[in-house]
Parts: sequence; structure tokens; C-alpha cells
Amino acid sequence: MNTLLPLLLLTSGLALGQPAPADPSTPARPAGPLYEVPRRAVEPAELERVFDTRWLLPEPQMSRGRVDLVTRMKRLATERWSEDPSHRFRCVGDLFLAADDVRHPKGRKALLKSFRAEQPAAWKTWGDLLEELLLDESLRDEDWSPSDDEDDDGIAMDDPWSLDDARRAPWKDIGGNEDVHQGVAWILADLETIKAVENDYAAYPDDPRNSYESVYPLEGRHVGCTTGRVALQVHFRTDLPWPFGSMTCRMQVLHRLDDDGHLVTDVVSLSDDFYWFAGRDVFVPVRDDGGRFAGFLTVRWFGFDVDGVPDGSGTRRSALRAGLGRLKRLSEPLYRGRTGDGPSTVEGAVPEFVVRGDRRWKR
Repeated sequence: MNTLLPLLLLTSGLALGQPAPADPSTPARPAGPLYEVPRRAVEPAELERVFDTRWLLPEPQMSRGRVDLVTRMKRLATERWSEDPSHRFRCVGDLFLAADDVRHPKGRKALLKSFRAEQPAAWKTWGDLLEELLLDESLRDEDWSPSDDEDDDGIAMDDPWSLDDARRAPWKDIGGNEDVHQGVAWILADLETIKAVENDYAAYPDDPRNSYESVYPLEGRHVGCTTGRVALQVHFRTDLPWPFGSMTCRMQVLHRLDDDGHLVTDVVSLSDDFYWFAGRDVFVPVRDDGGRFAGFLTVRWFGFDVDGVPDGSGTRRSALRAGLGRLKRLSEPLYRGRTGDGPSTVEGAVPEFVVRGDRRWKR
């Protein structure tokens, strides 16, 4: 989930949300050769050396009757609003596939109006969220900025939950800000397509919304375990605004299935530059009333605190939107342009994917 990578990233400018100017004293590094990191089959003990599972995010302890965003989206994906065959919207998958046929914002607003009229009870519960997911015009704009939390960026944010409630080591011993932020986007692409976008690290330096200088997967550190889990490690380096210098980290990434057979991607960095840094993506599949694939409700939990740097809540939320937005922007057109007979992996397995990189540096 390097998805969390572009995400993070500490826009050089941090709380200001502005990219740092190029440092003329830093020489340009030539592009390294493009390479792929093949997956090796390993036993569980070796996988632990690539991703330390002690650092998987704990389950949230919600208070005052609140429900975390993963639980809410699993409920939305399976909820049925009607058994009447004359109804157009019997579940959320019907609405999503109808929206895919009507991509202009005026058409989507009209579609949401029809949904509200047909399913008023469902609208009362889910209407605000579904508007945020389906109205995504600003996300498609070349000038989209993840620092702007807009109503039409296709990303819905929820209140954070706190690691302060974690009862187990090592989380009970962390310092710094302990908020884990939550966001969700609807992505109409299969897991192979989403992971192809996510694991093409060679493309990351060209994204103007990323602030790191270099990012690449580490050769020899992409492993597939006999239990079905897949792990890899990623290097990234970013300059921080004066007077904070630079930060070089190693990201640990783990792909696994949850108890419902849904793909989960976890990330953590154990760099001394952080009090903590971790996140999780959960891919909740959606189908229409006839069983056709209608995309994923892609939920992200994400948080970090950089030691000695004034990063704020806005920086973390912007980082979350940057990662989810990039996945949606790039995965959906790639999936539509692919030939074939529909989706490949949707649930029940970690998909096959290639990890690509080069060692160039961004000026």
C-alpha cells in the first residue's frame, strides 16, 4: 500500500500544504534502469522479517455507539433496500453501476435525485455519504489538490479514532498524536488493476502531488508466504522544509485477507523519524442485485506523527485523500480500457501483481 506512500507524504511544506522548492544544491541523480521485483515463496518466519506483524493496526475501540468506517461500509455493501423487481435501486451496487453509465455531474445529481425518491429510508441513512462518493468532478480535474476537502472529489471522510485506546504492545507505548484518520472512495476496478497502479513505483516521481525525492521497492524483499500473505518493502526519501532537513524511511507492506475474504493492505514504517506511521486499506466488494461486480468501497485508515516536525491534522487528512484519489483517478480508466470478460480477482485471494521501480531522484 504504497498507496499510503504518495499519501503520506508530508508535503514538503507540511502544515502549509505547499511543495518545497527544488534545492539547487542537490545534484540531479540519473534515472536508474527500470526493474521488476519478483515474488519469492517463503515460510511464515521469513515473511515476518519483511513485515513485522506486531505492528498491524489494532482494531478501533469506538465510543458512544459509533461504528468505524470499515464496519459501516461492509454493512452498506450487503444491505438490501428493496425486494421489489420494479425498483431500480434495490442495493448500492445497482446505484453504482447506474452511476458508471452516467458520469457527467448533472447526470449523477439527477440519478441521486431518483434514488432519493425511490428509496427515502436508504437516502436518510446513506444519502450524504453516497453524494460524496458519486460526485467526483473535482477529482478528475488536472488541478485537483488533496489539500482541498471538496464535496465533489469522490472521497468521504469520517471522524478519526484514537490509538490511545489500544490495549496491546507495541501500540500502547507510542508517543505523539494518536489519531487514525478514516476515508473511503468507490473504485470501479478489479484488484489486479488497483494493485498494478499501486505497485508501479517507477511512476511515482512524475506525480506532482508527491513530495518525496525517491521511492522504489527493495529487491529481494517481495515475498509470498505459504499462508497466502504477500509482503514487500519500499524505500522512500523526502526533503522537509527548512530547518528540518530530510527523511529516509523503509516502508513495510503486507497484503492479506480478513475474516470475510476481503483484501486488506497494511503499511508501517519503523523509522526513528516517526513516533509512529501506519495505515490500512480494506477493499469491500460491491455487487448489484444480479450479482454483477460494481467496484470496491475502498476504506483507508491512516495516521502518523513525525518526531520534531509540526505536522497537523490537515496534513494527515490531505495525505489520506492524496493516496485514495490517486488510486481512483488511475485505476478506473485503466480498468475500462482493458479488454477481457470482466473482473479478475474481487475477493477470496491476494491478487497477482508485479512490483516495478527505478532509482531515479526527483530534482
